Amino acid sequence: MGKIIVDICGTLFNSNTTYDFCRFFFVNSKRYRILEIIFNSSFIYLLNAACFKLMRKDIKKIILIKMLNGYSYEELYNAANLFYDQYLVYHKNIEVWNLLNYYLQNCKSEIVICSATLDFIADAIANKMHIELHISSRLLYTLNAKCKGKILVDLYGMKKSALQAKNISPPFEAVFTDDISDIELLKFSVRRFVIVSHKKRHKWDVLLKKVILLIINTFILMRNWAFYLPFCYTLFIRFSKVSQFISWVAIYIIPTLLVFLSFYEKGMFSFLLCYFLSVMLVYNYYEIGYIQNDTETIKKENNPTLRLTMIQLQYYKSHFILIYSSRIFWGILLSLLLYLLSDSVSYFICSSILLLLLYQVYNNVRNRFTLFLHFLLVIIRYWAIILYFPISLSFMCYLLLLFPVLNLLERSSESRFHIPYISYLIADRNDIPLFRVKYYLTLLFLMLILEIFTEIPLVILFLSFYFFSYRIIVYFFMKKKIIKHIDYSK
Repeated sequence: MGKIIVDICGTLFNSNTTYDFCRFFFVNSKRYRILEIIFNSSFIYLLNAACFKLMRKDIKKIILIKMLNGYSYEELYNAANLFYDQYLVYHKNIEVWNLLNYYLQNCKSEIVICSATLDFIADAIANKMHIELHISSRLLYTLNAKCKGKILVDLYGMKKSALQAKNISPPFEAVFTDDISDIELLKFSVRRFVIVSHKKRHKWDVLLKKVILLIINTFILMRNWAFYLPFCYTLFIRFSKVSQFISWVAIYIIPTLLVFLSFYEKGMFSFLLCYFLSVMLVYNYYEIGYIQNDTETIKKENNPTLRLTMIQLQYYKSHFILIYSSRIFWGILLSLLLYLLSDSVSYFICSSILLLLLYQVYNNVRNRFTLFLHFLLVIIRYWAIILYFPISLSFMCYLLLLFPVLNLLERSSESRFHIPYISYLIADRNDIPLFRVKYYLTLLFLMLILEIFTEIPLVILFLSFYFFSYRIIVYFFMKKKIIKHIDYSK
């Protein structure tokens, strides 16, 4: 069931519930009235804003929570119920409530309240709305449930990790928020409902521009084109970042294009068309494996990687025959076009079909044998395109060393496989960028030494140097934090 993540303050209610509750609760307190006068002064307001900006500390909130010291959770919870009945019901954001009700009536989803408000306030609101799942900031209590006037867990800016701790992982069906710190939740939501005040409009405009590519991707995925068109599933589902697409071009397109070009003897237009159709055919079949992995195989896994939303999974369930039929249609069409372009395409087409068959086995095996199967899948995906031409066994061995062998070593270092002796090569998976540099440096030296004793194809020498240069540049950029370091341990 899909999850709808809903904020409280400024979203469900036109209220900062922590501040407004304290005003409601301490209505007869002289101490509170004096504090309110102080906090409303321009100087203290600006000082508090500066502290929050620089140190993420809301001094006003800290002092108000200090005033709750000594009150029991039951007292605060009962007061929060009165606060809801006597204040919040008159400050509902009606448009959000109507939209939320309409959404619930048309989609079988579950609401999750996720707010940085205080726990007893969130508990009272969730109870009034009959919502079971709710996450909020937590106060520190004594053993007999007396508030100690301190925050134990502050949810501001930490909602994504708090949701994941409750096994609520993205993608989400929808997110309703007015909070700028929720931008990480919005990135992983199918639908985004942002309640924007005039004050925050410019900030939201700047932040949303950063995820405009993700919004475009979601726009396409909502029409489910990715299930049907060759390479679209890889582009819009598997490539979650632009950097992944750039990396794919660098380590797949450029090497395979150069090797294909080194053998192809016809005109440039024919070469480009043949190469393009060949890549589309490979990915058309490879993506059938991707789709099965993301829709069927995840049902057998304890901690699956969810790449599709609930809406997309439901769409697949009701259209899977059409999806696979369209893929078979594309496979036949692309094969026929390649037959018209080349007389020596039979081995390549057979290997592409073998790719599909291997993926069926791969998706149903979960042990060390998957390493061998994945190794074969990578070989065919990368170098099946060479089967247009008569090549020597030695040349094929060179091609295996350029990428598939490296990929096999990296996957073997995953803890789930428990491969002995692999730790001598990759002691820590976060050292993989450095290992890649060492691997291609070794490969480059090996090719240069072999060149002395035998004739190495020029394209192999060039690609050895190319991969080494690419990996050392990426490693340098990671060290200098020009590009984000990837946590390979996960």
